Amino acid sequence: MSPHRIVAVITTFQPDDTLVDAVTAAKRQVYHVVVVDDASAEAAREILGSVKDEKVTIISQPENLGIAAALNRGIIEAQARGADFILTLDQDSELPANAAERLLAGFISATDLGHAVGFVAPERFARVSQVFRRGPDGVLLTRNAIQSGMLIPASTMRLIQGFREDLFIDLVDTEFELRCASLGLRGIAAPGLAIGHSLGNRYSRGMLFGRWRLPLLPAELTLSKPFRYYYRSRNRVLINRLYLRRKPWWLLRDWIVEMAHFVDVVRVARPRSAMIRVIARGKADALRGRFGRIPEEAAALSRLVSWRVDRQDGDESSRG
Repeated sequence: MSPHRIVAVITTFQPDDTLVDAVTAAKRQVYHVVVVDDASAEAAREILGSVKDEKVTIISQPENLGIAAALNRGIIEAQARGADFILTLDQDSELPANAAERLLAGFISATDLGHAVGFVAPERFARVSQVFRRGPDGVLLTRNAIQSGMLIPASTMRLIQGFREDLFIDLVDTEFELRCASLGLRGIAAPGLAIGHSLGNRYSRGMLFGRWRLPLLPAELTLSKPFRYYYRSRNRVLINRLYLRRKPWWLLRDWIVEMAHFVDVVRVARPRSAMIRVIARGKADALRGRFGRIPEEAAALSRLVSWRVDRQDGDESSRG
């Protein structure tokens, strides 16, 4: 194990047996594991209790405060345990053997080449590349990295002051990466490292009017649970407001891709009117400065929505 003290922070909500595998894999690679449960139902307590030992700390949030708050609570505990690095993980992310060591090697290599590193992420997460480009020195630079699988130096956390809790869930990691970039800290990818995970259910993307697919989007459509589009819509407005002037080309491309995806989402949603109202409510709340957990009326609308499209495979956790 590395002489550097790495503490893993695993966030959970209604965990199943995959949590046991995640904790077991992490324990083999890090100094300590902190599991932060986001107010799961009583049925999950047995699973949480089964992973607790001298190397695993369990923290239960008093209520569902969102993934950013859960991460921050775990990071505070990790810092109290003298962490040099924090490895953030979701409850169902598949951490391969030696992943922590390879992430740390990526950090050391990049810093030796003069990079100010904000975090290191795997090159591929859920089969998706997190690499934006390769630098002239061969270092892989990230763009829109997922927080699960991030190795974050304690020095970054002291400067960044954690994840933004008012976003609650979606785009929490995007805002974190943009904040790092705005302070001159780069996201680095560990070459060849891949972490398995499911980002949502995958469906066949149909043709518009029987002839065209939307530009910039792959043939396969990945859909989240309908309520997540409230958060994606709302939080995108805030991120654009905060960072558009500093990172215009980065955010312009992201906004175009997101809007194209929303068109697809509305196209396959039934009833479409409910999905449109969920997305519109997210934007309206952002403009009003209302953040935190989704309002119940918007959540109720989202529960009316189903997807009318051919399912491929995949699954998604029910955090939120």
